[in-house]
Amino acid sequence: MIQKNIYDYFDCSSDFLTIPDSLITFSRDIVFQTWQILERQLNQVDPGRDPEVYRALDSRAAAIFDIWLGFRGRF
Repeated sequence: MIQKNIYDYFDCSSDFLTIPDSLITFSRDIVFQTWQILERQLNQVDPGRDPEVYRALDSRAAAIFDIWLGFRGRF
């Protein structure tokens, strides 16, 4: 039996295993909103009184912001 290439079943290989733009946009927006929430919380913490909490929020906010920048650069 001759096996067919899986791409023979599609007009364009980009139709195979693609993520809808709407899902990417939704995910990007959620990441941005999460970063905004963390920034608001960060503004409410006094780094002199709670340095550990401040550092934890700051590192998480930076990581989430980097993820959002990754979305912007690729999509």
